[in-house]
Amino acid sequence: NQALFTVEIEKLTNEVLSPIDGIVSRILFEAQQTVACSDVVCVISESSTEVLEPVQSEENQEEKTKPKTEKKPVVEKEQYKIGKRIITPKAEVLAKELNISYQGIAGSGMHGMITRSDVRKAVSLQKQAPAVVEEKTEMKMPLKGARKVIAQRMCESLATAAQSSLWMDADVTDLMSSYQKHKGSYKSKGVKISITAVLIRVLAQVLKNHPICRTQIDKEGNLTVLQSINIAVAVDTPNALMVPVIEDCDQKTTLQIASQLAMLVDKARVGALTSVDMAAHVMTLSNLGSYGVTYSKPILNLPESVILGTGKICKKPVYIDGGLFAKDILPLSLTFDHRIVDGGPAAAFLQDFCSALLSAKIEAVS
Repeated sequence: NQALFTVEIEKLTNEVLSPIDGIVSRILFEAQQTVACSDVVCVISESSTEVLEPVQSEENQEEKTKPKTEKKPVVEKEQYKIGKRIITPKAEVLAKELNISYQGIAGSGMHGMITRSDVRKAVSLQKQAPAVVEEKTEMKMPLKGARKVIAQRMCESLATAAQSSLWMDADVTDLMSSYQKHKGSYKSKGVKISITAVLIRVLAQVLKNHPICRTQIDKEGNLTVLQSINIAVAVDTPNALMVPVIEDCDQKTTLQIASQLAMLVDKARVGALTSVDMAAHVMTLSNLGSYGVTYSKPILNLPESVILGTGKICKKPVYIDGGLFAKDILPLSLTFDHRIVDGGPAAAFLQDFCSALLSAKIEAVS
């Protein structure tokens, strides 16, 4: 059960444990190599009699096949000096006063001794020499792992779906008051409730009434309406964007959603997500409010037909019945696949979500 190696499959990274007792006697692939599912990557022996034989690159193999040539010792021209002294005493004192090393200074005195004039000349040359400009080198690295998968999927999404976007503002003043009122009770249960968890709860209820936004198209052009309201959440991690899924959001309380979301975010940031955490989903929520972003244009996470981006909640003056009132406004950005969803149904969905947020309340926990 000791870890043998780490395997990266699309966006998931998992350790592979040894199924048996023994000693790794051969390693057949180098790190970062792409390996087919049926390939043998290492050999485990029952005893330590076999020598470990790691795979060697072609360059190393070529080096071994090249005939060895004896290197002739390089005889450096010895500097002529009297005893061990190569600088006159007065010149040495001057070098210390001027804070300059006399090593490497060419001597013009008798037998190549460094004189005071040689030291002064070296100081003069140092002042005249142009400052050393650090050479800037560009760093190149291969596109691999999760970053490569994201690149492929985003390009595929833009090349495949007819993506269009709508933007709308939602009044969440009462919802934020409810959030501030009840977040302490959630904390007492060991759960830090987030705005994202609240939005998922409201979003799930709205999705139940909009089957067109739960419709997906396959490569053969067949449409499928998904009944399970599983919502994916975009999570920024040090390695790459991860999109874990909360299943059956319409059947869960805000407390349950907040608890599961916190667990999934922690797993995503330490690279511990599994295929179970990346289940099929009807929609993705991307909340960039913590970065100060207002509106965005999220790219569809195929095969979804809609994706919702939310921004930073800001206080804004709103004109109501002849007066101006300060309201908490949440910017919304909806991208939809025009092959499946027309502009009217997409706008209706966004409008219903805004209405639901206007009257939404966070349930208290005891």
